[in-house]
Amino acid sequence: MVSDVKSECIYCGTSKNLCRRSHIVPRCLGTFKDQPTLRYKVCEDCEGAIGKCEDILAKCAPEALLKANLGIKGRHKNSTSPFRRKHAGHGPIEMKIMYPGTEYEMLVEPLGDGQNCEIVPHIEISDSEGNKKQIIIEEPDSLTAEELKKKIFSSEIENPVKVWPRMQNNEQVDRIFKLLKKCCLYKSEEVVEEIKPFEGIVKAEGYTSWDERRFRAIAKIAFHYYLNYNNFNHTGYEDFFIPVRNFIRYGRNNFTDFIVEKRGYFIEQLKNGWKPPTYGHIVVSIVNQKFIIVKIQLFVGPNYEPPYYEVILGKNIFKIKIPETIFGHNYVYADDNEKMNYDGSMHQLLATKLILTRGLPII
Repeated sequence: MVSDVKSECIYCGTSKNLCRRSHIVPRCLGTFKDQPTLRYKVCEDCEGAIGKCEDILAKCAPEALLKANLGIKGRHKNSTSPFRRKHAGHGPIEMKIMYPGTEYEMLVEPLGDGQNCEIVPHIEISDSEGNKKQIIIEEPDSLTAEELKKKIFSSEIENPVKVWPRMQNNEQVDRIFKLLKKCCLYKSEEVVEEIKPFEGIVKAEGYTSWDERRFRAIAKIAFHYYLNYNNFNHTGYEDFFIPVRNFIRYGRNNFTDFIVEKRGYFIEQLKNGWKPPTYGHIVVSIVNQKFIIVKIQLFVGPNYEPPYYEVILGKNIFKIKIPETIFGHNYVYADDNEKMNYDGSMHQLLATKLILTRGLPII
């Protein structure tokens, strides 16, 4: 791991309020045993600004669906579900199922076991022409009649004629009807007999909304990873890192100047069809005569084929010919039975073709 005695923020140059540690994989995606950190190289202001980009990655982007499905709580254990509330102007994340045997589309959220979900409390309103709108009720047990009325009449449905409560239990449904009566919007209650318990698997579809801050967070993972593990004594203060530093910290330039999104895999075993038994993040750095590139594939797992990202940290850095250098790590989420103080652990990838293993000697 590279160390440096220079006590300045690599992003803004200040020497004040430097953070004791700055993580590679952000804590909002979980904690990993044995993961090193950048020490005293990022100030509190820059750490906070970059943290907002990481929140987009963990709460708004497709990665947030996987995080929720795995039950990863992140830094703030009691934060509001991203399936119920907007974050940084995006969301909430929508995950929908068509209830078997009916024409009812319902909002749901993962339970964190990777297999099951539950209804996100919401109401569906419609007008006389059949136009419908689903409105999330964050806290149905504390909702007031005035709040409910405001939600109904501030929606895109101008003249609502029907309201369907979609709640997690009958008590919440009864409460919605009482609130409708209280604000003089209740006329009659329809009994829906076709909704019955079911067994089996239902396909869920997810919808996310995010902006370029997601890519700034990915670039930050790549940059901090490289600084921790490179063998060229690069510390992050070098001038050739100025463009990527400015992109990560301030959003300068377009993300396409630094990041290329690709389909498929870049690890040999994954290319050949092997699927890991648990989910994790793969980070690999490749340094050659022309580029410093870090490849990142988040939430690689048994039932998901994510894209991967090539992050260009620098171009034409070396003035003399160098042999290509490759190093990589796998950040693996642990099974529930294995979790103690961490969400997972970090494992080094070695060998020319970066054979992927988990907790075994690497050949």
